Amino acid sequence: MIEVMIGVTVSLLSLILLLNVLQIFSKNKNQISENITRQISSENLMTWIERDLRMAGYGFIPAEIMGCTLKRFYKNKLPDLVLRPIEIKDGAKGSPDVVRVMYSTKNKPNIPAQLIKNFTAANAVMTKNSMEIKLNDFLVVHDVGVDCSLLQVTSIDNEKTKIIFESGKSPWNPSEMSDVIPSQGYRIGSSLTNLGEIADITYSLNNANQLVVENFQSFDNTINKLNLSSDVVNFQAQYGVDDRPGYQIAPMVTKWTSNIPDINKNNKIGDSGDLQKIIAIRIAVVYRNRMPEKSVNGTCNISVVPSWIAGNETSGLLEKTNIDVGKNSDGTGLSNWACYKYKVLESVIPMRNIMWSE
Repeated sequence: MIEVMIGVTVSLLSLILLLNVLQIFSKNKNQISENITRQISSENLMTWIERDLRMAGYGFIPAEIMGCTLKRFYKNKLPDLVLRPIEIKDGAKGSPDVVRVMYSTKNKPNIPAQLIKNFTAANAVMTKNSMEIKLNDFLVVHDVGVDCSLLQVTSIDNEKTKIIFESGKSPWNPSEMSDVIPSQGYRIGSSLTNLGEIADITYSLNNANQLVVENFQSFDNTINKLNLSSDVVNFQAQYGVDDRPGYQIAPMVTKWTSNIPDINKNNKIGDSGDLQKIIAIRIAVVYRNRMPEKSVNGTCNISVVPSWIAGNETSGLLEKTNIDVGKNSDGTGLSNWACYKYKVLESVIPMRNIMWSE
């Protein structure tokens, strides 16, 4: 009888030990599986973001249209849009940033057409070169010292010298051209930049710790939202600018900053001269493991504050910079943030289309 009880006791102890081993194995397996899945999804995410950022400013020719105020109309007057290849909205006190990218969808950028007659109140323009302009293309009309105008092509005459913007055939064209055309109109020699369609893409975090991309749809003036990745707790970005005055034969990043400075010292921050000085963008995406780690003695000390290499806002020089993960993307506090593991993905993307815009 005693031998039987000893055998049962040993069996029970062995079973408890086995269950503990299986629990640890299962936890480690889940963590490894989560890390592998996170690695694959994060690499895909960074490739997606980098692809769009590399396109920033594509087709923005002449470079002077960058930074111009774009007058628009869709069934009614729309708020003005500043035509920026890349825009970073800096989150306050370490909150997630928002990054907006714009570029042309044409297969190849083309030399802008030029007006051969003044363009004022009519719904058509005369030009000597419209070979690359097609029906439904969006054109940006630009002249020095005045706002730009956005119009959609509805027809082109047989000689390809007259481009027409009829309001009845496109909701983007007003019946009263004064809604988008400046009072003085556009002079002979003003440029017609053919964007095809405007790619307008915004990356941000929503309140559910998801990185979201918003795509502008030109056919009905709507925004299409897509959740790209979950468990993202911060998203940071900075401009890399060449803040040396004047034209530089060999552009280089001399300053990293969250806000574009007035580089050309004309008291207009973010105009064409400043935007042409953007050389690169630095980004960081911070992931948090879905499951917290087991705390030791009730104290969370699994993780230290994540960091990335970013520019000091005063000197513009790169340095190790902490990233705030003590709260969720909706602003609510996260007292046990140190119970989680974090992964920071960093990338530097050259703004080739801005540098090669001329």
